Amino acid sequence: ATPAAELAAEPAAVSSAVPTTISAAKPAAFATAVTTAEPAANPPPSHPPSPPPTQRSMAAHAPEGAVPCGPTAAGAPDAVPRVAWSNQEHIALLARPVVFTGALQGWASARWTPETLAREFGDAPVRARFHSRETSAAEFETEGLELDLSMLEFCDWLRGRATLPALAQLPETECTGYISYHYFPGTFGSDQRALGAVQWRAIGLDIASEESTFWLGSQGARTPCHQDTYGANCVAQLFGCKRWVLFPPAASAALRATRVPYEESSVFSGASPAELAAVPGRMQVELRAGELLVVPKHWWHAVETLSDSSISVNAWVPLPDDAHDRAREALVRLVACSLLSSATAAGYVDAPADPLAPSPPCPEWLNPGEEVFSASEALSALAHALDEDARGGGGSPGEPEARSIKPVIIADVVDALCTGPALDAALIMLHRRL
Repeated sequence: ATPAAELAAEPAAVSSAVPTTISAAKPAAFATAVTTAEPAANPPPSHPPSPPPTQRSMAAHAPEGAVPCGPTAAGAPDAVPRVAWSNQEHIALLARPVVFTGALQGWASARWTPETLAREFGDAPVRARFHSRETSAAEFETEGLELDLSMLEFCDWLRGRATLPALAQLPETECTGYISYHYFPGTFGSDQRALGAVQWRAIGLDIASEESTFWLGSQGARTPCHQDTYGANCVAQLFGCKRWVLFPPAASAALRATRVPYEESSVFSGASPAELAAVPGRMQVELRAGELLVVPKHWWHAVETLSDSSISVNAWVPLPDDAHDRAREALVRLVACSLLSSATAAGYVDAPADPLAPSPPCPEWLNPGEEVFSASEALSALAHALDEDARGGGGSPGEPEARSIKPVIIADVVDALCTGPALDAALIMLHRRL
């Protein structure tokens, strides 16, 4: 049995040399989130079990040092505990990652395979990202090749039967392919065969299926190490197997948090595979079909598909302190969209070798699919986020405003960032990066 107190407790201190840079207030209710029930055997799958990773999957495509989230010289990471599902309450408020077995019984999507997706949703539009298998670490999305395809075309590619000339030049033996972070309405529209197949409310989570995101990838498809700024991440593994390596919020400094490439609500890690391997406090799990992983708020995670293919869906459960993080993100968006887009236009982003010489052409700084806000749009969004934060997160998007919102002007932002402690903190961070 896994003691409830142990699962609910905060992670042990990472290191005095790794300050806690992000914290999330957790209601006392999280302490009751996990029962002390003995983990049960995995329930019988509703489709034939996914084949174990083949020798080809595990070795032939993995260049030396290619898996930053695998076994490390610094010692094995702690295992994420598995707990039998029994109508848990407050699972989104757990302090540490937990895998629940048996939670997805009754989900029609638990029967999905690449073959059934191709047959039932073959016309669904998807955007797939491809990376060379020769890379030694998980790449940012800006470094891959993206193609607009149909679900059938991508699934045919997964099965080694590429039907498009562009896909024929990207053989699965040389490239990984990933359909990632696709919200259901954009891919499945209003098709109830898909929307009705994901049943968060059946396990006590007040999440509409339309809020789910869809992930389908080949062996070796990776998500680089990053942190979500809002909510608790609930991940349902429907087919195949993925390795998740997770790091506590207190490891942010060691993970070298970066906002470039910029994506709203995602903070990426700039750490190398060797640096990731040395971060203390990390946890690891190979998430199997039929299991539900809960990633607490602000926990960093890196993900890789181990089986020949993998299907998963996820959704974020809103938490009481999300309003404050939305205000933080609104300020980040204003700075990122204003400063980085201006630097792009001028061609100055990277520091040149000669301080008086212009920098080389600037790199891609905006993650695919992310929207660039104008200064006026970003200021308006910041004003609304600050108002929601001041009200403690009250209200909901789209409801009539209870009172007028005070506008934010550029002078307010300049003064907030360039006077007082914020300016000194920025200088300290710049000195650390030089």
